[in-house]
Amino acid sequence: SATRPPNIVIVLADDLGYETLGVYGGVSYRTPNLDALARSGMRFDRAYAHPLCTPSRVALLTGKHNLRNYREFGHLARGETTFAHWLRRYGYRTMVSGKWQLAGRDALGRPGQGPAEAGFDEYSVTEYKTPTASIYWDPQIHRNEVTTTYPGAFGPDIFLKDSLEFIEDNRDRPFLLYFASVLPHGPFTSTPDRPHVKTVPGQFRAMVEYLDKNIGALVTRLEQLGIRENTLIVFLGDNGTDTRVYSRMADGRVVRGGKGSTQDAGIHVPWIASWPTHISANSTHARPVDLTTLLPTLIDIAGGIPPADTDGYSLWPELRGLSAQHRDWVYIYFHPRKPGIPSLPVAFALDGRYKLYDSPRYFYDTWKDPEELRRLTAGSLVPSERRARARLDSVLGLLSPTPNNL
Repeated sequence: SATRPPNIVIVLADDLGYETLGVYGGVSYRTPNLDALARSGMRFDRAYAHPLCTPSRVALLTGKHNLRNYREFGHLARGETTFAHWLRRYGYRTMVSGKWQLAGRDALGRPGQGPAEAGFDEYSVTEYKTPTASIYWDPQIHRNEVTTTYPGAFGPDIFLKDSLEFIEDNRDRPFLLYFASVLPHGPFTSTPDRPHVKTVPGQFRAMVEYLDKNIGALVTRLEQLGIRENTLIVFLGDNGTDTRVYSRMADGRVVRGGKGSTQDAGIHVPWIASWPTHISANSTHARPVDLTTLLPTLIDIAGGIPPADTDGYSLWPELRGLSAQHRDWVYIYFHPRKPGIPSLPVAFALDGRYKLYDSPRYFYDTWKDPEELRRLTAGSLVPSERRARARLDSVLGLLSPTPNNL
């Protein structure tokens, strides 16, 4: 009905940078369904995630900077409220399918949250109770406390099947589906559509195109059930592409995947929002956005009031083409705390072009220098660069935990 809250489908791709989609200028892979989804709604040209998956997922689910609630890789702290908790309060039936990876223990031995504790009524996931089990061929999948191994099956097919069944079962009530795709994360593999590919480029291409096929299946089922018009679909990536992958752009550039890096290729991700009755087709969003905006946006769309302790803000006015809050920066605090991988915390503010690190205060023009090879020094700045640096410096002064180091 016209007054019923919309259904919401969130699709999070695993290790997929912006350069992989045709709608962003990529030419190495065929992504017709994702390109069509972008044309049906809004494409975000400057969307940013964290360089690795768990930091991004914690920020996405809770709407908070990692500085405030991130403890350990593979861990979502107990007591943290997710967008699933919030939407369930507004009458939504909730499900997560695909990759979980958030129930592990932190450095003090405290367990993280499983899907049910995180607000999901149903789940069909991997990397939950047995993180080392196969996620592709012969997968082991946890479906509502029942663990099943599927000999000969392809994991993404099981996650898609369970997701489509959830949609059908809840067609007459508002639902939230969080489709946390395992594709195209490694280990690289063949797919049912390309069973004989052996090389890294061939396998990655097969996995990206299989992900695109899954998106097409989700959209088709929503259309078949007559509920597509009242369904918001958000598609985004959790970090940049695997570093073994080189992708070609329409302008001739070759982009190497930057997963794990704070450079542009590690954090610049695709982000698409489509809702036919509310978001204008072929629209674009040029200002920078980050993962903390999703939770307040979903709450706003569901008819609630976003909590005061979120670090994001609602994009709902901008999705409708109305006046925006005009936040022209994003802030990312990155400290993965992944066992076996030494790391130090890195914080930076970014306005979509210029980027300022916290300590030391390194400053870059990411349009001209996406690999951050040429640091801009104070004496070389033109007036527009000085203004940009001053704005980003004020952001770091408000948010960063480390002292200014000029």
